[in-house]
Amino acid sequence: MKFKIPKSLASLNQAIKNATALFKQKSQQAIDRISNLKQRFYRAMNKAYDGFTGSVRSLPKRINRAIESVAGSMQRFSRGVKGVLGRISDRLKTSIRRTITSVVPKRTQSQGGSEIAEAGGGRGGVSGLLSKGSKFAASLKVASAAVIGLINGIIKVGRIAGKFETVRISLKFLTGSAKTARLALIKMMDYANKSPFDHDEVINAGKTLLKYGQDANSISKNLSTLGEVAAGSGASLGMVAEIYGRMMRDGKAGVNELNELAANGVPIIEQLAKQYGKTSTEILRMAENGDISAEGVKEAFEKMSGAGGKFHAAVEEYSDSFESKLGNFKDEITELGKVTGEIFLPALKKCLEVATFLAKETKSAAATIKDYLTL
Repeated sequence: MKFKIPKSLASLNQAIKNATALFKQKSQQAIDRISNLKQRFYRAMNKAYDGFTGSVRSLPKRINRAIESVAGSMQRFSRGVKGVLGRISDRLKTSIRRTITSVVPKRTQSQGGSEIAEAGGGRGGVSGLLSKGSKFAASLKVASAAVIGLINGIIKVGRIAGKFETVRISLKFLTGSAKTARLALIKMMDYANKSPFDHDEVINAGKTLLKYGQDANSISKNLSTLGEVAAGSGASLGMVAEIYGRMMRDGKAGVNELNELAANGVPIIEQLAKQYGKTSTEILRMAENGDISAEGVKEAFEKMSGAGGKFHAAVEEYSDSFESKLGNFKDEITELGKVTGEIFLPALKKCLEVATFLAKETKSAAATIKDYLTL
């Protein structure tokens, strides 16, 4: 808010009084906002804490210490935030008292010299207001940092479990059953842990097969078959699953699918030629006419990956390499994070709700504070 230069010393004195009254009004609004924020945060944090203890009450005794540690951390965090908000409120009140003291004239006199001196004090008071405003802004940054720290901590702890929760939801819609989705995910994780493929690659391949209508109960067998072919040929597991799934859905093998597999190192045309007693050219001609069934393709993959096949035990051999063992170690760490995260995920969701609420309220309080700092 901008003020025009008064034409008389009397009007200057009145302008200072008006500015002081408006400042006190805006300041009280800011104090009320901070106090309201404190109370709402206390209630939200207590609710989150109660939800946390309730969600873990039935856990085995072997993780009681871990629970108590997390519960203690939440309590310490709550006390820390309360302290930050309390200091912000106290600093704001102190800033207001000191600024009002420096802005409001102690007495109004009719003598011109005295009024000029008071006007000078008014200018000093405005400078003091800006100085106090800067200090308060620094305090507000502390509160913002606390909010950001809470959010980052929750995201870091819950990201792994949240990722697999999202996968389960996706699988639920693909399979039509939460139970089937959970079992399918377990099978995918088990296969990833003993193969050279990481969790993401296996899960995406499994989802691709389900997308094309493959039975969730046969997911382990299909992944094992396709995995041997992918590992032995050097092709991407996701690419092999995509083309295989399309042929299973269509009920036949097309020329494009066969050529794409062959271009990526999968000798599907040669294997089909052995099965049908034909040449490679004749196999492609049969594919053009739609004469190679999905069952014929499935048999070809099983023969390439089975005993005596070109890629038999390729996964086992690759799994013994250093890179594969390192990948399996990372997978185990990821699964450990998944299992641990799932224990605390309900509580973490509640904490995230509190953090989101606190971020919104801090933003709202900052907007109120900005109003009187820009008078």
